Amino acid sequence: MDEKYVFYFDGSVQCFTGRHLIMTAIAVAVLLLAVIPPIYVILIVKGYMKAGPAITDGLAQGLK
Repeated sequence: MDEKYVFYFDGSVQCFTGRHLIMTAIAVAVLLLAVIPPIYVILIVKGYMKAGPAITDGLAQGLK
């Protein structure tokens, strides 16, 4: 059986093929470059994650 991913509301739209694959790659790139790094910065500055003093001093310099 050939399994395909399709759009929930319209089963004729196949996911991860053609232009949809390009948009998926762009969405993943934006997630990795623009969403996740600020979350790490916030977690390090707030003290929820440990990082070396060189990193934390640079991140928190304007906050002290």
